[in-house]
Amino acid sequence: MAGSGKSTFAAKLAQEIDVRAKAKARAGAQRTETDGSSSSSSGGGGAYFVNLDPAVSALSYPPNVDIRDTVDYAQVMKQYNLGPNGGILTALNLFTTKFDQVLGILEKRAVGGGIGEQQAVDAILLDTPGQIEIFTWSASGTLITSALQTSRIPTVVAYVIDTPRTTSPATFMSNMLYACSIMYKTRLPFVLVFNKIDQHDWAFARDWMQDFEAFQKALKVAGKPTRSGVVRSGQQQQQHGAGYSDDGDGNFMNSLMNSMALVLDEFYSSLNAVGVSATTGEGIDAFLDDALPRARAEFVHEVRPSLEAAARARHDTRERDKQRSLQRLLSDMQLDRSTTTTTPRRRRGVGSKQGQAEASDADDDDGEPQEEWHEEYDGDGQIVDPDTDEERPDYDDLLAGASGAAGRTYGADGTAWPKPA
Repeated sequence: MAGSGKSTFAAKLAQEIDVRAKAKARAGAQRTETDGSSSSSSGGGGAYFVNLDPAVSALSYPPNVDIRDTVDYAQVMKQYNLGPNGGILTALNLFTTKFDQVLGILEKRAVGGGIGEQQAVDAILLDTPGQIEIFTWSASGTLITSALQTSRIPTVVAYVIDTPRTTSPATFMSNMLYACSIMYKTRLPFVLVFNKIDQHDWAFARDWMQDFEAFQKALKVAGKPTRSGVVRSGQQQQQHGAGYSDDGDGNFMNSLMNSMALVLDEFYSSLNAVGVSATTGEGIDAFLDDALPRARAEFVHEVRPSLEAAARARHDTRERDKQRSLQRLLSDMQLDRSTTTTTPRRRRGVGSKQGQAEASDADDDDGEPQEEWHEEYDGDGQIVDPDTDEERPDYDDLLAGASGAAGRTYGADGTAWPKPA
């Protein structure tokens, strides 16, 4: 969420991870000296930062991989004539085309070794743009999330909320809907982080998620919002009379939020939430020691097996489709071989140009005419094959037998004409 202090939270988180890594390294060195062994069991490599926000001007942590080193946000806006959000989205799209290289680096740092025998890092932090629609609902965000899902790195999504700005039931419900959409969009373990608890306690949010009646009571106490979203005071409610009853049954906003709270009740039951302060460091230990391990275990034991099962199902489906296509192809080839016949041609007139051309084409190389098959019509709708042994009447006999017919004369071509009177 924009303005919730996620970059400050990431910096505080990395600072605590580095402190723990150094403490573990010192403890390992001390054990090595005590045991007298030659190998040292040092701690991890601390935190590894990836900045995916191209528009940020200054960061409170030194990023190991920075999108600003690859894409110039200001030049993107100028070259493509874009606004701020369009520039961020385009810069992120351009960076995503090379994210496979970034993922290769992250996987190497996650396991350690390689050039210089680098230590495996304890955590990899990806700081995304605060605008939800730019990362979560964009093609680049989907590609990055999908790449992380299929990688060897257990991945957890931390959604940071500005606690002081969530005290209103309407704002709280909006944040919960955002969180629910992100969780189901990414299909990754989800941790809800209520930041800035040094300014406002997050106990109210915990109560609203655990007790539906407490949220209903908060709706009544907060007043009844109008269609424009402006909350009226108690005096204004009395002036407007029955339109704003105490139970809020006539207010569509209260009814809508009550319905959504019922729908999200199952979402709350499986939600992993924690309150922190990125400024003072309060709650960071609870995030690292409780919320994060539970989310990682969820990825290892639930999310990764389901993703692998889905991948196997897609592979099996593609293989079945290939086999069906191959069987259809072989069946069609056998059918073609068994049913292939010579297509009959209509007989051309002897005196026509096309008939003469066909006759000339039928000659072989020695000048001898090749025997050619033609259809002949016997008058009853049947085609007579000229190669059959059936005897045919001689044409001259037909002329001689018909020459005595009364009232008719026959020309040289055998055509009968009436005798002129």
